[in-house]
Amino acid sequence: MVLLRSGEATERDRQRFEAWRNADPAHAKAVAHVEASLGALVPSATAGIPRRALGDALLAVPSRRRLVRGVLSFGAVALGTGAIVDRFSPIGQWTADLHTHTGERTKAVLADGSSVTLGARSAVDVDYGSDARGLVLRVGAAFVRVADRDVRPFVVRNGHRSVRARAGSFSVRTEGRWLHVAALDAPLHIAVGGGTMTLAPGGTARAGTHRIEAGRESAAAEASWTSGQLQVDEEPLGSVVERLRPYFMGVIRVSDDAASLPVTAVLPLDEPLRALDALAHTLPLAISRYAGYLVLVSRT
Repeated sequence: MVLLRSGEATERDRQRFEAWRNADPAHAKAVAHVEASLGALVPSATAGIPRRALGDALLAVPSRRRLVRGVLSFGAVALGTGAIVDRFSPIGQWTADLHTHTGERTKAVLADGSSVTLGARSAVDVDYGSDARGLVLRVGAAFVRVADRDVRPFVVRNGHRSVRARAGSFSVRTEGRWLHVAALDAPLHIAVGGGTMTLAPGGTARAGTHRIEAGRESAAAEASWTSGQLQVDEEPLGSVVERLRPYFMGVIRVSDDAASLPVTAVLPLDEPLRALDALAHTLPLAISRYAGYLVLVSRT
C-alpha cells in the first residue's frame, strides 16, 4: 500500500496487493481496518461511488509529493504492501494477549484485580502461574496497578530483564535497547543478568543488556504518558520524537543535527504534529509536512 500511495503503481502492483490481501485472513483484516479509517475521512459527496474506485482515488497522490521523491524514494523504499497497514496497527503484535493500535491507549483489568494500561503500539502477554503473576512486555509502554490482596509477586518481564513488585503502581517502557522503569508509590526490584537494583518510590531507572542505571527524571514525569502528556527535561529531540511516533499514523524523520537538540517541555502526546509545532517555536527547527503522512524535522 506504500507503493499504491506513491502514484506510480501499475496494474501488476495492484494485482500483487490483491494477492497479498487474499493470502491470509489477517491481511484482509488489516486492510479492512485501514479502509475503515480512510472512510471516516471521505465526505458525503462520495456516497454511491464504488469502494474500489473510491479507494483508488484516496490512494492517488498530489503531484507536489513528487517534490520529495528524492528524500523519501517511496517507490524504491516500499517495504512491502503491509507497511502502511502496520502504521495503523503493528502486525507483528496481533498474537499478543493485549495490544494497542497507533494513537491508542487502553486499560484492562487482570484476573487478580490488578490493572494494566497500555500505551500506543504496545503489546503484552499475560503470564500467571502458581508462584508469580505478571506480564511479558513485548514492546511499548505499560502502567501497572498491582492488587495487593494476592500474596504472589507481580513480575513484568522484557527479554532477560524483570521488574518485580508486591504492591503499588509502576511504569515500564521499551526504547531501543533500554527498559525504562518508574516506581510510583511502592518499591520495585529490577533484575538484569547478574545485576539487581531496588528502586525506591518516586525513582526511575533504565535496564540495559548488562547493567541498570538510575534515572534523572521523576517517576511522575516518566509515567506522564498515561494522561496523554510527554514530560521531558533535557531529553534529546531524537528520543522525544521516538516517543511521539507511536501516536502518529505517518512517518516522522529527524535529521541527525536536529536529533541531538536538548528538549525541556510538556507536550501533548496525543497530538504529535501540534507537539512538533510547539518545539519549532522554541528550538531552531524547520518542520515540513507532505500529504499528512510524512513529516521532516531539520535544524535551521
